Amino acid sequence: MNWFSDHSGETFLIKVGGNALGDSDFSPDFIEDLKGLLDAGIRVILSHGAGPQISAELERRSIASEFRDGQRVTSETAAEVVREVLVALGSALAGQLRSAGLEAVALRGDEDGLLIGHRLTEDTAGRPIDLGLVGVVDTVRTELLEDSIERGEIPLVSAIARERDTAKLLNVNADLAAASIAAAIRADRLLLLTNVEGLFENWPDRSSLVNRLSLGDVDPMLGKVEQGMIPKLAACRDAVASGVRSATILDGRVRHPLSKSRLGTAGTTVWSE
Repeated sequence: MNWFSDHSGETFLIKVGGNALGDSDFSPDFIEDLKGLLDAGIRVILSHGAGPQISAELERRSIASEFRDGQRVTSETAAEVVREVLVALGSALAGQLRSAGLEAVALRGDEDGLLIGHRLTEDTAGRPIDLGLVGVVDTVRTELLEDSIERGEIPLVSAIARERDTAKLLNVNADLAAASIAAAIRADRLLLLTNVEGLFENWPDRSSLVNRLSLGDVDPMLGKVEQGMIPKLAACRDAVASGVRSATILDGRVRHPLSKSRLGTAGTTVWSE
């Protein structure tokens, strides 16, 4: 028996990044892990990004793509591409889960008021920043997620939002969106699956993997990590500060990324103090 039964009755928000999806689908091992979570009585919400897929489509359309503070500068044209890619990927992933015998539904963050936010105006250090149509989620219509779970479905949320005042599309970093959803739904655990083993204090020294961080340790680390790790670490901080018990960055490329080890023993986990 794996450790899932120790968390029966809890709610897990699992974000799967585009880099962890391989050929843009879930691995059989990951789906088997999902079944194990559900069988153990754990409520599961999935969210997904599509970073590599979005970059490839923007390049195909000759639309420039620039990153600042770990986030993609997004014009109105780019925001439409982001939405198209996320919607297509979400539908495909939900279909894959249904084919594997799991009830799943793709929920678009920009529809039915699911994710509402405002434009991001500061970087992680509090300095002014202009990223165009890049947003921060303010409110989550949690009843849509709860209704889906009550119907026996796994909700699968795409990281795209609407701006509160203008209803324009907002490209939301998928890690930060997952943190907002986890906080709003009062999740017990946030798991961010990506293409690295976790946070390394002295990258590329692989012996420097940081297994556990207290909430107060996060901000000093933000100035030391690579750009791609910035929003992941910030998402863990924000989720735990908002009441989520723990937030973990995990390597989603390995076999059975969820069941291979107990929470806190793989990847990097941020805990409340």
